Amino acid sequence: MRRSLHDEGLETSLHVPDSGGEIPLADVSFVDDMALPIVCPASVLTSHIADVCGIVLLTFSAYGMELNFAPGKSAVVLRFQGAGKKKAVSELFNSNNFIRINKLPANFSEVFIGVVDSYKHLGTQISFKGMSYEVSFRCGPMRAETGKLRTILRNSELFFIRKFI
Repeated sequence: MRRSLHDEGLETSLHVPDSGGEIPLADVSFVDDMALPIVCPASVLTSHIADVCGIVLLTFSAYGMELNFAPGKSAVVLRFQGAGKKKAVSELFNSNNFIRINKLPANFSEVFIGVVDSYKHLGTQISFKGMSYEVSFRCGPMRAETGKLRTILRNSELFFIRKFI
């Protein structure tokens, strides 16, 4: 897959102005989960994503593995920035937040991948809206459990010794 992405010119990197260089970005994989970072101008971001998804789908298919593009299984979290942002956002909105996957042979049926605000990958909520979603997601179970604890602590039949220093 990485070789195919390289051959198609679909590798991505992060330009670091102060160092004058590029930092290559690679996929992150764990068992059957994978995240691919893609950085490119807003005007070509969705087509770049469509091409990368096509190569990934074909690579996995070559090894007899079928990717699941159902909601909640595979998704794109993206952020448009820079020149072409307004047009790119409008085009994505007009496509109901789905990107048609490119690079598929004629005998394949059309495949689409959804664009979402946040996505849970390896137990972490990923979003460009900041960490507040992840923090509130993690605090929810803690709040629920401490609520149960308050009921126990308010029981007048239980005696607690207070220790002051």
